Amino acid sequence: MLLQSAMLSVLILLLSFLEIIVFNEEVLLALCFISFVLFAYNFLNVTVFTIFLDRANKFETDLLQALHVKFEGVKKDASAYKLSTLLLTKLQILEIQVTSYSAFLHSSSTLE
Repeated sequence: MLLQSAMLSVLILLLSFLEIIVFNEEVLLALCFISFVLFAYNFLNVTVFTIFLDRANKFETDLLQALHVKFEGVKKDASAYKLSTLLLTKLQILEIQVTSYSAFLHSSSTLE
């Protein structure tokens, strides 16, 4: 890495003496940006990786928690639906029995 930096420095120095690279505002800005990117990549990559890993774990935890809440809601709704279905079935049975009894009463009163 140090050898590559030295070679790059010599190349930039040689190109500037030959006036292929003219140091104006744009070139200096580009060199500063490239230097910053290389510095950040070499010295901050572990920190940035840790930050992204922590955020990913937080997103995963939040997603799992939201899915758990949604699952509990669906489970509660399914339980209520099952209870209402059972109640409806019992009411239908009761309705059949009442209509049968009322038909029986009506037929027995006509016989008398």
